[in-house]
Amino acid sequence: MANMPRFAKDGNKWNPWDLEAFNIKIKREDAATFFGTDDLPMPAVDEEFLKTPQAKDMVHDNNAELLYMLETAMEFPLSGQSAVADFAVQLLRHLGYVKRSRVACTRMDFESFVCGQWKRTTSDVCLIDRLQHNDVRLLVQEDERFDIEHMWELEPQLIASAIAAFELTNREREWRGEATVDSGVCPSFPSRRARRARRAAPLTVTQVIPGIILFGSRPSFFKIPVTSSLWCSVREGTYPTETTTVSMHVPILPNPSHRDRKAMKAIENRGPILRTFEAFKSVLGI
Repeated sequence: MANMPRFAKDGNKWNPWDLEAFNIKIKREDAATFFGTDDLPMPAVDEEFLKTPQAKDMVHDNNAELLYMLETAMEFPLSGQSAVADFAVQLLRHLGYVKRSRVACTRMDFESFVCGQWKRTTSDVCLIDRLQHNDVRLLVQEDERFDIEHMWELEPQLIASAIAAFELTNREREWRGEATVDSGVCPSFPSRRARRARRAAPLTVTQVIPGIILFGSRPSFFKIPVTSSLWCSVREGTYPTETTTVSMHVPILPNPSHRDRKAMKAIENRGPILRTFEAFKSVLGI
């Protein structure tokens, strides 16, 4: 794959060929492998949300509002992308991902250097920490088209967002006069000798960026290791000699007839989905 062409393109236009071009693989894992245990914690949510099927029958406003937002987001194409993003933000807030300094931003743009050109990547929902200099804690990509054929595009786009977020973190640290991640390893215009030396160096994981893809209300969870080697290869349009392996986990649902975009609408699916969200907090360190 080292001879594959690599193109300067926006992250939201990445596809599986771009993953091949930069030696990135996705490995699907079960809960025990992904989380280190298959005994996932109970979600920190009101029991009413787990046991009451219909929003109209709920007593607590916040529970009813979340379920109504889910239903609104499912009414495609009337609701559009904004309703899907609104549901994602409300869900993250309901589960304790959004709290105090952890802020959810929608349609956040990242400028990054791809194959020698500045390109843009847009994250549907991005969780940042204001007390940690706006460090990116989580990226969420959504399939607002609810088209299962579109899923193969979302994974490369989520990974492109993670690489762009890694670059943003380094850039902001540099602006503040702080040491960057692996400072100095990837100058803007490296020499050919420097590129050869870097390719010969061992791969070192520098940052694991958590990600979620939402197909309606059915989530897939990702641990995306971004290294200085991968970052430099994307900037320069070169092939990394070491493979980057992205871990992926898709929860097993009791009601397979609702496994797609309406997954959380089925009450028997809510517990397994929300337990996976609760376990995923450990990946974020929250």
